[in-house]
Amino acid sequence: SIPPGTGLILEKIEGSRLYFHADSEQSNGYNNNQASGSNKPATTATSIPQWALNFATLDYLSTSSSPTLRTIATSALQHYGCGSCGPRGFYGTIDAHLEVEQAMSTFLGTEGAILYSDGASAATSTIAAFAKRGDLLIVDEGVGEALLVGVTLSR
Repeated sequence: SIPPGTGLILEKIEGSRLYFHADSEQSNGYNNNQASGSNKPATTATSIPQWALNFATLDYLSTSSSPTLRTIATSALQHYGCGSCGPRGFYGTIDAHLEVEQAMSTFLGTEGAILYSDGASAATSTIAAFAKRGDLLIVDEGVGEALLVGVTLSR
């Protein structure tokens, strides 16, 4: 939430964008900005952003509402079908996996790349791949579950 006394009022939430306007009674010198459809937040020294990304959601880039990504996803579903969404080690590698890893490798200028479908799988698999029985891993009681699973699998 917006701290009291800032003069900012949340006008609406659209996808991952939060739109604000200035409260005329508490404006603190801010100009009143309405959403303009611009792809970039407009800010000046005396204005508030027209919109800001909402990092309280896992879809902060609005990928779920992108018409372009929806078209690509529909095409992929028609071509590959809908799988179990499990790890490639269990369910196999398809051409799309290899193509995106090659593109990432080229982009990064590396010999190769391995991509995971989510952060938990990446953490778990990476620790288990590089740390083996007898290696010293120092973790505290606050370690996240994905890292803990990786540590446990490395035994």
